[in-house]
Amino acid sequence: MSGLVAHLSVSELEERFTACRETRTARQTQAIWLLAKGHSFPEAAAATGLNRPGFRGGSNF
Repeated sequence: MSGLVAHLSVSELEERFTACRETRTARQTQAIWLLAKGHSFPEAAAATGLNRPGFRGGSNF
């Protein structure tokens, strides 16, 4: 989790992702959840559709 600070557990992130009703926030939360689960940035980007250059570096959602 390069550059991320673990404030929430993986299960807490999953709960926030599944409860989220706003699309943009849901995708961002999903990306963080996937990263916390050990997925790479390219994997999380492909799964969420967040392919912006800022996401590759792990910042600037």
